[in-house]
Amino acid sequence: LGVPQHYWRGETWDFYTGRGWDHSQKVALDRTSDEPIIRYNIPGAVTIVQTVQILAPRADILFAANQPHSVAQPYRIMSLGEEDYSVLYLRRVPLASVTYQVTSTIPTLGELDLRRSVPVYPEWVETYYLQLPKTLPDRVVQLAKELTAGATTPYDKVLAIQDYLRKLPYDPKIKLPSTGNYDAVDWFLFTQKGYCDYFGTVMAVMLRSVGVPARLATGYLTGFYDYGLARYEVSENDGHAWTEVYFPEYGWIDFEPTPGRAAITRPPGSLLTNEPI
Repeated sequence: LGVPQHYWRGETWDFYTGRGWDHSQKVALDRTSDEPIIRYNIPGAVTIVQTVQILAPRADILFAANQPHSVAQPYRIMSLGEEDYSVLYLRRVPLASVTYQVTSTIPTLGELDLRRSVPVYPEWVETYYLQLPKTLPDRVVQLAKELTAGATTPYDKVLAIQDYLRKLPYDPKIKLPSTGNYDAVDWFLFTQKGYCDYFGTVMAVMLRSVGVPARLATGYLTGFYDYGLARYEVSENDGHAWTEVYFPEYGWIDFEPTPGRAAITRPPGSLLTNEPI
């Protein structure tokens, strides 16, 4: 109790193909130690420093909470331009355990803060995070519109779609068909069961279809907090995928559409102005 709960983001995905996700840009840039990843100022945010030890690396991805802004060693970034990126890398693929330090900025917001966010999006957000394939079936868009018909803000649209998905069955073994002409989101919605990758994907695509920028994020759940050692212990079993939604004033905000996973709760008022609801 009282220990902050963070998702440890490793990679984000902006381009939905109809069958899965890809990176629309694959520009790798080398950065020096402590060089800012991207430059932004988030009102009311807190800064946390994470020292991460990966005991059995399988790739060169750096994991961090929410919006990392610097790494205390040289690193590589897969860039989407000056304002965004999709993944951070170590400068080499680790062959044994590796330790690094990363600093993140964590938005601290209430529901009222998110409801007040003005949905005027930068060009790069509209380009990358409202993208949908022309083959997306109409019934996916129609369902998203029906679910959000009474929503007056992007945040309320997010909640409407998230709440719908969290009521569907969870099935960790389900697989997409190996043949045939189908869209993955459409297949999931009308099969109505799947696991975190499906739920995170469907939420992002449905939100895009009603004009709310969103993306899939992959990484790890919080894991187990060891009070004696004052550290989080995260295993392969904590691997997870979720949805991130862009709010212009605050950047990327985590949401949890997968049933059976703890919902991300926020106080109903404002944490920026201390207003109750």
